[in-house]
Amino acid sequence: MQSVAELLSPRARDKNLEIAVSVRGDAPARVIGDDGRLRQILFNLAGNAVKFTEAGGVVIEMAPRPNGRLRFNIRDTGPGVAPEKHALIFEEFTQADAGVNRRHGGAGLGLAIVKKLALAMGGDVGLVSRPGFGASFWVELPLATAPNAEPPPSLSGVRVCVVSPSLLLTQTLRAVVISLGANPVERAAYADVVLLDWHEGVGGEEIDALRRNSRAIIALAPQERRQIIDVCRAAGIEHYTLKPVRRGSLVERVRAALGDQPERAKPAQPIQASTQQPLLGLRVLLAEDNPINALLARTLLTKAGCSVTSAQDGEEAVAVASAAAFDLILLDIRMPRLDGFEAAQRIRAGGGPSAAAPMVALTADAGDEERAHAAKAGMDDFITKPIDANRLLQVAARFTERPNPATFAST
Repeated sequence: MQSVAELLSPRARDKNLEIAVSVRGDAPARVIGDDGRLRQILFNLAGNAVKFTEAGGVVIEMAPRPNGRLRFNIRDTGPGVAPEKHALIFEEFTQADAGVNRRHGGAGLGLAIVKKLALAMGGDVGLVSRPGFGASFWVELPLATAPNAEPPPSLSGVRVCVVSPSLLLTQTLRAVVISLGANPVERAAYADVVLLDWHEGVGGEEIDALRRNSRAIIALAPQERRQIIDVCRAAGIEHYTLKPVRRGSLVERVRAALGDQPERAKPAQPIQASTQQPLLGLRVLLAEDNPINALLARTLLTKAGCSVTSAQDGEEAVAVASAAAFDLILLDIRMPRLDGFEAAQRIRAGGGPSAAAPMVALTADAGDEERAHAAKAGMDDFITKPIDANRLLQVAARFTERPNPATFAST
């Protein structure tokens, strides 16, 4: 779940949205299940929430349910959905509000896929919403606790104060610390630990006041703005954790700040070295309207040394490919205005600088009919969604030198 929230964060920051994660204290640390399907469900629901929310934020929540089930809520502060539309929104190519769909793009296939995957896993999906009060999409799945899983973490008895300009983040973190056994306190009360959401308005006087009224301060820094950590240290704040805040990291940092245990250095997780060198300098055009899939693919390719140009839909992809040369073109099949099939055909037929470039389809449905359609449109390969990092980089590496045979290999 955390990877979904972290991938969402940069796109959400562009819209001034807060992304928060709430894993209840009694939720198991590890479970048994299909991680690929679960990841796609959360990607689609979280991406949908960010896409249709203009102010406030999105919360990804997880809580245990009876009979070995887990419930995931993706809650947003968007426009909401009218009750009479709830039954239709999980149907293929159906949108609850055509006007909203025109503003944001998308065919509605993502929610239909969520429903199909949830049912295939023995679970169910639903929606709680009303216009003007946001939406809460939920999925409940049977996911048994893994054997020998470590017990859920605890902050029993610790007094925690949350200081943030975001009401959504404040409420979410308070709920998390309560579920961990901690006692939330107001700003005026003495706290063992203050969780300070770092923002531009934080000043020395405020920090001094918080320090006088607490044992320790932990700064919360956006994971895509790690340079804030140096600013915090210069201000005398030694401890920090990254947003979106992970349950395990929160407990570890609080215990370390209180002197109960040392903080463990978390090693970076680099992309496999064997896939980095062949992609150095590769010029990639990425056409993907789903914010999570687009961010994931762009981040992976950029870290591997690629130069990535993004397009929001098929028409933009055609225009960009007609004006510049690319070594590889990645086209989402389902895009607003012009789908990936038609975009591929137009790029091939246009005779532009990228007309002969290898094209790879991005799709959640890699069935025989879809493959045949892609081959007819002039595409060379498939990558199924949710995007697997190694698969993406392996496919990109295959097309660093032409000619290459089309494989249409499934993942």
